[in-house]
Amino acid sequence: FLFNKTGDLGLVIENLRKDKKGAGLRIEEVFERLVEIAKTGGLGSQEKKINLLLDLLLKTSGLEAKYIVRTILGTLRLGVGEMIFLYGLSKAFGGGKKQKETLEYAFNVLSDLGEVAYLVSKLGIKKIAEIEPKIGVPIRMMAANRIQELEEVGEHIKGSVSVEDKYDGERIQAHIKKSGEIVLFSRRQENITHQYPDVVIGFKKSFKAREAIVEGEVVAFDEEKNKMLPFQVLMSRRRKHAIEEYVRKIPVRYFLFDLLYLDGKNFLKKPLKERRTALERFFKEIAPVNFGRYIVTNNPIKIQSYFTDSIKRGAEGVMIKDASGTYRAGTRGWLWIKFKK
Repeated sequence: FLFNKTGDLGLVIENLRKDKKGAGLRIEEVFERLVEIAKTGGLGSQEKKINLLLDLLLKTSGLEAKYIVRTILGTLRLGVGEMIFLYGLSKAFGGGKKQKETLEYAFNVLSDLGEVAYLVSKLGIKKIAEIEPKIGVPIRMMAANRIQELEEVGEHIKGSVSVEDKYDGERIQAHIKKSGEIVLFSRRQENITHQYPDVVIGFKKSFKAREAIVEGEVVAFDEEKNKMLPFQVLMSRRRKHAIEEYVRKIPVRYFLFDLLYLDGKNFLKKPLKERRTALERFFKEIAPVNFGRYIVTNNPIKIQSYFTDSIKRGAEGVMIKDASGTYRAGTRGWLWIKFKK
């Protein structure tokens, strides 16, 4: 009843253990047990995880149990957002708006507030600015602002722009390791590799360097009609079972459009045109991996014409990007603009 009323398992467990004093657990003990739970795998792992968690909760007071459960579920409900936490770090280790921006960069690249806090405490603010992407650690994706009319483009971007199809699919960041392993991350940084085994195989055949982080969009595709299909069709691939069956039933294409890291070189601060040149040099099109379609222009008429053609191809609009713009991980700004039908 309490869960139905509040939707908070933390409050439920707190109520169940409200009369318990707890065993005086130390933070280190709780951390070690949570790590043990996370690492438990194999046959019967679910039951082992439950028993480990139960053993931990039986040693807690109601208040301790509430926050342990909320920590596990990722719903602490402290009223403290990521930016407040980063501001606190900047005040603690140097202060000032500039330092906060440096910490935001580190967080957007590493996607882990805990690691950022640890690194700034050990290395200091200046070293944090030198942090680079890590293969296997998702980078928070850059986002675009929206316009209502194509004529607005010139108000925000001066000079040449890259005009690309805006796909009605799932944006995916692919991490290609030296070992040959491919890891696919969603916009929410979930590991969704198992859902797209065909894309993984395509990357293994198309990549011509050692390691990389790239971005693109997976789209359901009708091979007979040579046309992109709606997002709702693609969502049928979001499953845990019968994956091979749906790979056959719903073919996809992965349209590459950005390169963030390649063979030890950080491309985040490189202009888009340089990122794309390297992308096209070190990948080749092997189904279902394709290069995203685009043109580079500063002509409003060509932008309008490209938009019209993109709708005919089954796209939902266009992305218009500053050809000289860098990749601003985790931010939304006017370097990227989206325009939909």
